Amino acid sequence: MMKNADLSEANLEHARLVNADLTEANLAGVSCVLCKMDGSFMPKVNLAGASFFEASVNDAQMMEVNLRDVTFERTSVHNVEFAQAQLQGAKFLMSDVMGSSFKDAKFDSSTAFDELTKNLEQTSFLPQEYLPPPP
Repeated sequence: MMKNADLSEANLEHARLVNADLTEANLAGVSCVLCKMDGSFMPKVNLAGASFFEASVNDAQMMEVNLRDVTFERTSVHNVEFAQAQLQGAKFLMSDVMGSSFKDAKFDSSTAFDELTKNLEQTSFLPQEYLPPPP
């Protein structure tokens, strides 16, 4: 359990935080290269400016999380609950968001899902402008 932990700016390369309780932790600016956070419980976590590269964050609960200016690159984010998350400026690059829910999440014009991000059509509550055009 790492409730309220302050790991801001930490290098979490190869970290294994599987099924971790990170409630209200400060992870702003962390570098998460090849880390695993599958099944983690992360309500109200501050991940602003964090970067995930070839990481795995599947089945995580990220309700009311600050994800401003976060980058998910080549990262698996299957079945993640992004309810009420702040995704202003967030970038999803060559990632896979299959089954994730974005209910009541906040986006802005700088939020981006690149053309190589997979399974956007298999998400729920993602605003129409982020979905690929129908074939």
